[in-house]
Amino acid sequence: AKVTTALQEASTAAAIEALLYDVAGYVLEQTDCQISKHQDSAYGYGSFCLVLSVAHPAFMDTLLGCLNKECVYTVPRYVSKLVGQSDQDALRAQGYRPTGDDPNQLESEDEYTVRMQGALALYAAMLQTNAERGGGRAGVDMAQAWRWLARMGNLKPRRITAAMLFTFLELAGFRLNQVFGRQFAKYVRFVRADLLGRLPPTTPHAARG
Repeated sequence: AKVTTALQEASTAAAIEALLYDVAGYVLEQTDCQISKHQDSAYGYGSFCLVLSVAHPAFMDTLLGCLNKECVYTVPRYVSKLVGQSDQDALRAQGYRPTGDDPNQLESEDEYTVRMQGALALYAAMLQTNAERGGGRAGVDMAQAWRWLARMGNLKPRRITAAMLFTFLELAGFRLNQVFGRQFAKYVRFVRADLLGRLPPTTPHAARG
């Protein structure tokens, strides 16, 4: 209600754009402090984002831009270490955050994985929830969900791959199965028979079910 009132009172396009950016930032914060710990809450935040996007279509572009910047796995893509790049800088490029007062002390792999799962959970929840609402003008659809699966399947698996796949399928798998049926079942068989077998020998604790 407060967001709606603020948007109604905004007198210029620039003011509306600034407000939408602030709301996207708030939602992104919730992927870290709330959704990463309780993934089911992604559906509630996702519904809010979809409703706001129908009223203000620019919001979804803003939110997805923030999500893609925060979590490369919403694209999905992997960030490779560049020649001459330090290990710390390579991790920062992947989205690792400093912890505490020391900028050189980065979060652990498990902490990073859980945070990425929170961001991806919101994206997957929006895709499923919008499909359940019958699609519409919210700016996300199940075709995007299928493209996500296809891209992830074509990338060389990394240690974090299992966690990202598990999160996406956990949040959007029900609707994916309804929409794509046999294609989706075939994809799940591919994951079990091929992709999981190509994972690195160890995965983060956060990725283990």
